[in-house]
Amino acid sequence: REPWDAGRALRTAAYFGALPNPLQFFSDRGGTPLKINPGDKLWSPENPLRLEWGNLDDVVMGGASRSAIDGNVWKGTIITEGGGFAGIRTKALEPAVDVSGCIGIRVRVKG
Repeated sequence: REPWDAGRALRTAAYFGALPNPLQFFSDRGGTPLKINPGDKLWSPENPLRLEWGNLDDVVMGGASRSAIDGNVWKGTIITEGGGFAGIRTKALEPAVDVSGCIGIRVRVKG
């Protein structure tokens, strides 16, 4: 297996805001939350909410799995020795979305 990549782990943590940034104390995080109603799409190829997606692989825990997002396709390789997961997520939404009118989420996957 590939050795653990500390640089990639730090870049991933920084991308998702897991590293402290003292300048965030001066930013405006307010605003009116975006209301999501039943039937609304959170994501589609058109990306109506302009979500910023990033891969979150086991490198953050010492593993060597790799994944990437290419357009609308997420793919990668899972290395089960020393880790064994890959995922995607968005950066934190600011302001957050209001899903209080919803009772669940439906995910459609192909593959």
